[in-house]
Amino acid sequence: MEERKTRKGAVARFWVLGVVGALVLIIAAVAGVFAANLATDDDSANADTDDRSVDAGAESGELAEARAGGEKPDFYGVRINPPWPKPDFVLTDTGGNDFDIVAETEGYVTLIALGYTNCPDICPTHMLDIREMLRAMDPEDARQVKVIFITTDPARDTPEVLDRWLGLFNPDFIGLTADQETIERVQIAMGVQPAEAVETERARAGGFEYEVTHAAFVYAFDPETELAHLVYPFGIEREHWLHDVTKLVQEGYTGN
Repeated sequence: MEERKTRKGAVARFWVLGVVGALVLIIAAVAGVFAANLATDDDSANADTDDRSVDAGAESGELAEARAGGEKPDFYGVRINPPWPKPDFVLTDTGGNDFDIVAETEGYVTLIALGYTNCPDICPTHMLDIREMLRAMDPEDARQVKVIFITTDPARDTPEVLDRWLGLFNPDFIGLTADQETIERVQIAMGVQPAEAVETERARAGGFEYEVTHAAFVYAFDPETELAHLVYPFGIEREHWLHDVTKLVQEGYTGN
């Protein structure tokens, strides 16, 4: 009888250990999948910036140091290293006319965004923030800023559509379009992967066929060097927009 109890106890302990071991294996497998997904997401994010070196680490250090000392940083935008040249293209504006980006913006602080008018969040937020930033600027300084919105969805964003949409924010904002191949070349020239049309539940719920993936930041080109030393990601605070763009107008880019 005692031997039978011992055997039953051993079997029970073996069964418990087996269950615990199985659980450990399952948890490890889930953790592995999760880690793989994180790696895939990181790779995808890095793929968009293979041709660009964004000095985000140094910028974060600069901001942290400035805040610790109670001082403002030189700029709140994210530095590009090396700085990026203006896209040298002639596109079509909302009036149907040729627009030479380099020639038409010479000597101005130039903000360039890539996006599309059916964008549900990033594009309208950027345009609204820039509008409010310009309203808060000294009028003379604001006249030294040009804002360009280049569509990544030329099939739907005709000059007329761009004109109506940008007019909701500021009639002086410049909307540009071209054929699909040219728009893709512009994006490559600006160091990002060409946007892609993606069918999503959110798009269908909103009555659209697709959403468009695109770069979520705005380039700021210095009026003197005609280079973009800074980009502004989605969600940047308006007071930081105001600080940086005012400084670019009055002093140019003064970073290292």
